[in-house]
Amino acid sequence: MENRELKEYLAEFADNAPMSIIIANPKKRKVYIPEECFMIKDENIGKPVLCIQIAEERDMDEEERKAAEEDEKGE
Repeated sequence: MENRELKEYLAEFADNAPMSIIIANPKKRKVYIPEECFMIKDENIGKPVLCIQIAEERDMDEEERKAAEEDEKGE
């Protein structure tokens, strides 16, 4: 993903809209619960970096598994 794509996507929402983060491994049917999100800005990196600290993992529920399976069929 490029910075431009993220900006275009975020521009579709109000500035004060809450944001959700879903971290998943569809092939393993796992979802990871974010604990903390932060950004890194460093002159040595030279690109935007979003870091997400994971609190725990859980198995996908039935609805999430079905969505993952449907997505795999579309590939």
